[in-house]
Amino acid sequence: MRLANRKARAFGAVTLAVAIATPSLATTPRSFPIQGHGSLLLDVPASWTSTVEQEPDMEISSIKIVPPKGNDVIRITAVWSVEKDASFNAPENLERLLRRDQLELANGAVDQDAPTVPIDGAFAHGAWFTATEKSFGGDAPAYIHRARVAVGDLMLVVSIASRDKDPAAIQEALAMLSGARQAP
Repeated sequence: MRLANRKARAFGAVTLAVAIATPSLATTPRSFPIQGHGSLLLDVPASWTSTVEQEPDMEISSIKIVPPKGNDVIRITAVWSVEKDASFNAPENLERLLRRDQLELANGAVDQDAPTVPIDGAFAHGAWFTATEKSFGGDAPAYIHRARVAVGDLMLVVSIASRDKDPAAIQEALAMLSGARQAP
């Protein structure tokens, strides 16, 4: 949300909050309106519910998708270039911004230079990494998974906070991101 706060004037933004459940094979396409940019389409597990909320005193809307069980959270902020800069979604820019994300998380992470892993779909391309928190307790997440994904003229800025490093749940979330598409 810090990025959305800093960039709300320079970039339009929509934040999606998505909770991860156990992996599910059945998905349904869901459409999330992005003001002035059509819709973001995600294949979300069929058992998950969604709500749209307006953030107080901000220019962004929040879409919350909740599974029947689970408490891990994915946050997706869709941003775009107000100037319609073609290099905004370029792989080099995504890599540069993801590297900045790694540096921001490095002070509180065990893994100081986590490797990035590509996300490649028919209409979505980007990368992600995982950082393990140095200290956590209570309900605090142990793992932060961060991604940057280009979809149409949008860049999805993604944070997944997780109590465990459940590869099945993360793989389901990454499959949802790699299948992302933008509709008019």
